[in-house]
Amino acid sequence: MTHVEVCRRLETLIEQHGSLCKAAEALKVTPAALSFVLTGKRAVGPKFQRALGLRRVVTKTFTYEVQRG
Repeated sequence: MTHVEVCRRLETLIEQHGSLCKAAEALKVTPAALSFVLTGKRAVGPKFQRALGLRRVVTKTFTYEVQRG
């Protein structure tokens, strides 16, 4: 799940609760923290991950280029 997909989940949660402040209260985070995540100013931290039932998985992608010369 990408950051954009997590934000969609958060936006759905905001709609369900009726406001960003009420959604933040349900997540047990500050409204500012929720806003920062939604605007990309802050990463989705452990508190958000737990509240949404997610865990962070880091993967590596290797690419190769043809050397010339």
